[in-house]
Amino acid sequence: MSWYTFSLRKDDLARYDESQDLFTTMLLTHGLPNGMTLWVKPKFATEENMFFAQIPEAVNATEEDFFRVFPSTECSSPSKAGLSLLIGNSDGH
Repeated sequence: MSWYTFSLRKDDLARYDESQDLFTTMLLTHGLPNGMTLWVKPKFATEENMFFAQIPEAVNATEEDFFRVFPSTECSSPSKAGLSLLIGNSDGH
């Protein structure tokens, strides 16, 4: 699995909704692959929420609109503590 992260201001509800819509479109386009998920984690010390996109290695999704609109940085797997699943199949985790 590859992990990507980006942040959005907590009060930017339009971009929050747009991220979910674009991730859902990408998920459907790739046939609902197992393990493809979008997570959110609040950053209590700042006015931001951190988003984590989990993409299976077999899926080349980096050219999708989601990644163009929400430039993301590849990262290591985040701790599951405090993460909330927004979209996708978490593969039982």
